[in-house]
Amino acid sequence: MRCTSPPKAVQKYDCNADERFTIGNPGAVYEVDKHRDLRIVGIRQDWLVEPTDSWLWQFGADLRRHNVDYQLHNLVYQDPNDSRQDPLGLYPVETDVSGEQNSSILGAYVANRVRLAPPLTVEGGVRYDRASHTGDSDVSPRLSAMVDLPTGSLLRVGWGQYRQFHDLHDDTALDAGARYGRSELSTQWTAGIEHVFRVTGVRFEAYHKHSNNPRPVYRDWVAGALDVFPETNEDLILVDVAQTTARGIESYISHDDGGHLALRGNYFFVAVHRHELVLVGLILQRC
Repeated sequence: MRCTSPPKAVQKYDCNADERFTIGNPGAVYEVDKHRDLRIVGIRQDWLVEPTDSWLWQFGADLRRHNVDYQLHNLVYQDPNDSRQDPLGLYPVETDVSGEQNSSILGAYVANRVRLAPPLTVEGGVRYDRASHTGDSDVSPRLSAMVDLPTGSLLRVGWGQYRQFHDLHDDTALDAGARYGRSELSTQWTAGIEHVFRVTGVRFEAYHKHSNNPRPVYRDWVAGALDVFPETNEDLILVDVAQTTARGIESYISHDDGGHLALRGNYFFVAVHRHELVLVGLILQRC
């Protein structure tokens, strides 16, 4: 069976002469066979225009075409979370889903960097993004500044808005019938300092990232247990995420003396808080 969007689930009961379900792997609880094939073709162009030593323009655009083919087949012989007999006769259940999704994604940006004074450089810009599979059309402004400190260090601060589209090949979207959510808007503040000690460079950066419009997420309805193979469940729940906040510290070090050896290292520490506010949907058909 081949299903196009939105896919549909089917139940099949194949019995032999003894009226027992014929399984290809005796003793198995379920079988899962899943494939995704993502293809991306794109073109990109960037330009730099420097009218003076203290004034720089940057602009560019990129266009990409995404295509994904997917196929999900699972066969559940009994409830994976309850080994008792099936008094309601709900099992076995076979789900066979396949389909194709396409999207055109356009991005464009422009930025202007100006050295206002010998120690201060500022940059402002804006980015436009559009995706056909979600219907999003977003504009994201950004602003940053850099200060040359008397010690030879560089102090950087920044603010910006960033958009993240729902991926065309996302598992939860495909399994739920190609239901794509809106783009997520995140606002990020950053501050960092950088210094070069002869041939060794060190940089520390801290950031705060907040989003108050995360898209809902699909989850399997399994209480009190880790579901190793969620594809075997027939039902999904839709959870509304109220907001997410991430704070982190990043450190980088590099050493290059111009010889045969160059070293680079980094360390990241991130703390994420996610507030799930409302249970939007319960017992949604998977496919």
